[in-house]
Amino acid sequence: MKKIWIKAFGGLGIIIVLFASVFMFSDLYVPAKQEENSQYESIGDQTYRKGISQDHDILLGALEASKGSLEYTNITMWGQSIGNDSIEMEEIVLECANLLGMEKGSNIESFQEDFYNQVKLTNQEGEDVFLTIVMDDFKTNQSQKERYLLVELLLLKDNKNISKLENIILDYFAAVGFSFEYDITISGTFSNKMNTVIMKDVINETFNSIDGKIGEGMEEFQEDDLLSYTGYSPKLSNPIQLSGEGINLNVAMKSSHDLNKTFIWIGTPLIATDY
Repeated sequence: MKKIWIKAFGGLGIIIVLFASVFMFSDLYVPAKQEENSQYESIGDQTYRKGISQDHDILLGALEASKGSLEYTNITMWGQSIGNDSIEMEEIVLECANLLGMEKGSNIESFQEDFYNQVKLTNQEGEDVFLTIVMDDFKTNQSQKERYLLVELLLLKDNKNISKLENIILDYFAAVGFSFEYDITISGTFSNKMNTVIMKDVINETFNSIDGKIGEGMEEFQEDDLLSYTGYSPKLSNPIQLSGEGINLNVAMKSSHDLNKTFIWIGTPLIATDY
């Protein structure tokens, strides 16, 4: 259990890359004037795109098509401050945990330096839900600073309340003045080892099941037992720009000789946990 938790948390550094990509190339999630439809929610003068629960269901369907068994789902919601920076960092993480019903029994760690502060809250609900909330404060100079808020949920079962959790967190991000981005990674396993030829067939089937297409030059090999492909599916939202292409689907597989099984990761817009 602890090993899975550490593995998922280890991927938080990837969020920095995702944030830079979305911030530089996409205006889907920062406040913008969008036509009102079911994909968007206006809160005050901010407009946020929604889609976590829908994308989660689509990724679960892709995993089912691959014939893999669900191991865990990792959902990360994050953003940069676009509003009032006067609220205390610990107050923000505690209030967010409280809204999710996970403040009681939580562990808080703080780190402070001259130009950087961090508050991190961790908690778990039973053996199936793990929560991490991280708030970072960077002072770029004497008069300016940047704040980032991240909420990560690790779910070890198929959770039916994702839409509710999304609404709670989206509302809170808006209330405290943060933009709203997200990524989702689903991990599954197969009870046998596969070679790269078979894994490639499974990845292609996974892409095809949600009308996905692998982008040109988006194939990545790492050693002999790992394959990773990135592309685009019209059924998923949450696209970012990567190497000049709009992408929102990343599928990777790795065969483990020690465990005699094969792992699969399906992520949007990218896989945000360690392989």
